[in-house]
Amino acid sequence: MKKFTEMNLQELEQIVNRSKELREELEKYIQESEMDYISDKLFPVKKSLSDWSIGFWSENYITVKDYHDFVAGVRSSVKSFGCSDRLEKLLSQCEKLEGTNLFFHHARLLETMWMEDEIESVCEYVEDAGYELYLGKVGEKSRNYLEGFIMIYENYLYDEETETIYKPAKLEVV
Repeated sequence: MKKFTEMNLQELEQIVNRSKELREELEKYIQESEMDYISDKLFPVKKSLSDWSIGFWSENYITVKDYHDFVAGVRSSVKSFGCSDRLEKLLSQCEKLEGTNLFFHHARLLETMWMEDEIESVCEYVEDAGYELYLGKVGEKSRNYLEGFIMIYENYLYDEETETIYKPAKLEVV
């Protein structure tokens, strides 16, 4: 028997491919990890929003109530997480145009681009990884999460002879 942490990534991938339950747990791990990441990216802009809905397999949106705060929040998010060159360019334009009649037009463009580049792209990636797992295999996108998955499920055991996975059980003291 081997603990999951004693296996290399190829061995773990083979086991996950054979277990629907592990594929579902890997998908849940991916979703939770990325939703935490999205929440961290969203945090600096939340006070500028009147409404939002972010999730997987759904239509995502944000409704900005204060574009000045939104631009400042996006700048804060970008400082922490980085962004594409095109988003950085538009963000800089917004900051330069603040106080002019062009500001709101560019800020609305920033709203759309930020959602597409920084939020929707993560959601689509998670959806693609989930679809790979639904098809019954660890694929290119879901493979990137196996190392973190091993650490969470480190006490799981795999019996190579019987091809059985053993989950650790909690023992209650009575």
